[in-house]
Amino acid sequence: MDLPDNWTGRLMHQGSGGFDGQVKTVESFSAGFPLYQPLQRAVAYAASNGGNRTGDPSEFLTSQTEKSDYAYAAVGTTIAFAKAAVKAFYGRAPSYTYFNGASNGGRNAYIAAQRWPDQYDGIIAGAETMNMATQTAAWHNLARRAGSDRHAGRGPVDSAERCRDRSM
Repeated sequence: MDLPDNWTGRLMHQGSGGFDGQVKTVESFSAGFPLYQPLQRAVAYAASNGGNRTGDPSEFLTSQTEKSDYAYAAVGTTIAFAKAAVKAFYGRAPSYTYFNGASNGGRNAYIAAQRWPDQYDGIIAGAETMNMATQTAAWHNLARRAGSDRHAGRGPVDSAERCRDRSM
């Protein structure tokens, strides 16, 4: 989280992309989207790693916690924490809360709208990823072709079947 000194009462929850694994900082977000710079516009900023601590999608096959965090729970956890932190820091809740994301962040935007619509005043979803089983199978196949030891011996069919059978 980043909290500006001259806060306007607004909070932006930023979604990540791909398989996450890292927290998108306000600096990296502002560099990628220079027209909207949250801190310069006095907007509190929150982001998460999407529940995937490593960025490796194979973690979803063995960790129920990471699977549910990535599937949906990280969105709710992040906004609950962000609103509590804002209230503790500024002494009041945000007046307006927004979600913004593309790719996996766009998928998270749909999740935010479906599961926590009362937590947001506006949601922006761009280039959303919706078919996770197919996308995960494609990433496993790409890793196998690139020679990743972690995915050695798993062909595209096996990866697709494993993802489908253990899908979120």
